[in-house]
Amino acid sequence: MTMKTPEMEVVRFNESDVIVASGKLNTAIIAEAGGTKKNLKVTLAAPGTAGVPHSFEDLLADENTAYAANPIFFNANNESATLHNLIDDDNDGGAGKYGAWNGYYESSNGGASYQWIRQ
Repeated sequence: MTMKTPEMEVVRFNESDVIVASGKLNTAIIAEAGGTKKNLKVTLAAPGTAGVPHSFEDLLADENTAYAANPIFFNANNESATLHNLIDDDNDGGAGKYGAWNGYYESSNGGASYQWIRQ
């Protein structure tokens, strides 16, 4: 009996290829950021769960907690801001520079940081 060498297919990737891994991700939706209206809204979802919406009043109550200080959001321009930055801007009547953070985000590290995906 002769054993045959198993066949393998080699796949080569270019640096411009996009690779998507299966798995569950934390998600976030930021809306109404970057204004003086005190109406910032954030919806967070853990893998496999429905999103939990947080109104501006909910967010303001948590403004100075680790919950608001720890997650870092990277917008489409790869600029970073914490949830605390977004809450503070909306509460203090900021110039609206945080409007660039409105959109849908995903986190592959359990919610420590979120990457902007789309508007």
